[in-house]
Amino acid sequence: MNRARRRTTIGDRLAESGGVGHGFDFLRIFLATGIVAYHVLPIAMPEVDERSIPLLWMIKYTLLTSFFALSGFLITGSALRLSLRNFLINRGLRIVPALSVEVVLCALVLGPLVTVIPLSEYFSSREFWVYLSNSIGIVHFYLPGVFVENPMRIVNINLWTVPHEIGCYVIISGFIIFGTLRRPGLVLAAGAATVAAGLFLVGYDAATGGTLNQGFIGEKVYRLMHSQVSRLYVGFLLGIAVFLYRDRIPYSPILALASAAFIVVGGLFEPETTIYPLMNLVYGPAVVYLTAYLGVSRIWLPKLFKQGDYSYGIYLYGFPIQQLVVHVAPGLGYVENLAISLVAIGVFAAFSWHFVEKPILAQRRRFSFVARVRLDDEAAETAPPVAAPEALEERKAQRPVPPV
Repeated sequence: MNRARRRTTIGDRLAESGGVGHGFDFLRIFLATGIVAYHVLPIAMPEVDERSIPLLWMIKYTLLTSFFALSGFLITGSALRLSLRNFLINRGLRIVPALSVEVVLCALVLGPLVTVIPLSEYFSSREFWVYLSNSIGIVHFYLPGVFVENPMRIVNINLWTVPHEIGCYVIISGFIIFGTLRRPGLVLAAGAATVAAGLFLVGYDAATGGTLNQGFIGEKVYRLMHSQVSRLYVGFLLGIAVFLYRDRIPYSPILALASAAFIVVGGLFEPETTIYPLMNLVYGPAVVYLTAYLGVSRIWLPKLFKQGDYSYGIYLYGFPIQQLVVHVAPGLGYVENLAISLVAIGVFAAFSWHFVEKPILAQRRRFSFVARVRLDDEAAETAPPVAAPEALEERKAQRPVPPV
C-alpha cells in the first residue's frame, strides 16, 4: 500500500523509458535553436538594445545553464559505468570529430570564400593556423580577412564553451578517480561551494574595488567564479547531483510549473547589473530542475528530428552560417535572417550527424549506452514493417537502467 502511494520521482520516469530520457532529445534541439535565435540580434541587428526586450537577459542565462545541466545529468550514467579511460574515450569520440570537421571547414572553405585578402596571404597568416587549434579546445575567434565588414568579426562565438566543457570533463574525471559519484552529498557540496565562491568574490569586489582580479591566476579564478562562465559549472554540477538524487527528487508538474513561473517572472525584472553568482544561487536550481523534469518527460518531437541528434551540429554550425547570411545579405530583418539561417544550419547539422557523428556512434558502442540504444532503435525502425513494432518494443524493454 505504501509503495502504491509513493510519489513519482525523476528516477521513476527515467526507469520507465529504459534509462533514456526522451525529453532530452527535444531539449537539445530546442536549446540549440534558441541559441541561434538569440544570436540574430548581436550578429545582424547590433543597433537593437537588448535591455529593451523583456526576458532576453534571462533567456541568455537559461539556455547555456540548461545545456550544461543536461550534459551533467546525461553523462553521469556513463561515468558510473565506465572506467576513467573508457569514459574519456567516449567523450572524446562524441565531441572532437564533429568539432574538428567544423573547424576545418570554416578554415579551408568558408574563410577562403569570404576573406578580403589574397589567398596566399590568408593561408600564410598566423591567424589561419592558430584557428585550427579550436579542434583541441584552444579557442581563437578570427580568421584573416573574414567577416571584417559584418557587425561582428568573430567566426564562431559558440566555441567559447568548448574549454569549459573540457573543464567539466576534468571535474567529473576527478569524481571518477576519487569515487565522489558514490557520495552525492559531495557533488552537491561542490556545486554549493562554486556558488559561494562566486558570491564571496562579489562581496570582495564591492569592498575592495576588485583587487582580487589581478594577475594571470587571479584573473582566471575570477572569471571562472564571477563571470557568466560560472553558470556553466554550476549547471553541470547540479545536473550531476540531480541524476545522483533522482530517486529522491519528485517528478512534479506543480514544481515544474512553479520553477518555470519563477524564472519567467524573475526575468521580467531587468537588473541594473547582471551578477552571475547571485543568479546561480537564485535561478540556477529552478533551471536545473526544469531541465531534468522536461528531460525525463515524453515530449512530442517532429519526425524529422527523430532521424538523428542534430543538436550538436546546430550548435557548431549555427554562428558561422548566421555570419555568412549577414555577409551575403546584410540588412535582412530578424525573421528573414533567422529563417534563412535555420534552413542552412539544418542542412549542415544533418551532414554532421549522418557523415561524422553517426559513424562515430558505431565506434562508441562498447563505451556508450546511448550509442547502443540509438543504433539498436534505428535498426529496429528499419526492420521489415510487420516485425518493426515488436522489434522496437523488445529492444526498448531490454534497455538497462544506468546504475548508481
